[in-house]
Amino acid sequence: MPRLTINDITDESVKPVVTDADLLAADEYLADLAASMDYTLVDVPDPLPYKVKRLLIAFVCREVCARKAGGAIGMAFKGQDAGDKWSAKLPYFAGLVRDLEAQITPEVLTGHRTATAGTIEIGRA
Repeated sequence: MPRLTINDITDESVKPVVTDADLLAADEYLADLAASMDYTLVDVPDPLPYKVKRLLIAFVCREVCARKAGGAIGMAFKGQDAGDKWSAKLPYFAGLVRDLEAQITPEVLTGHRTATAGTIEIGRA
């Protein structure tokens, strides 16, 4: 069972076309991300940490936009944009995935602190 549901997707034009395969792809993406940090999906808490959930939502939206881009281009008249809404949204979601992925650390992914606090000795000279 995927960790995301269709109800987690908030983009009104993306939500109706999200498939179960998109949600399963998000789980595979999360498993790959966890493996790159020497963790597994078991190490990722449920419910998902906020930034991890936002990343998976952006991933699903990016995948939907990539799949749908270019398929609904109609005739353009003088002064009108010939692009479709999917192509227009794709760079936004791709950038969001890139930015959020850069923020995912082992601590964010697992919800556990991995660093320990050090001590500083203070003395008089």
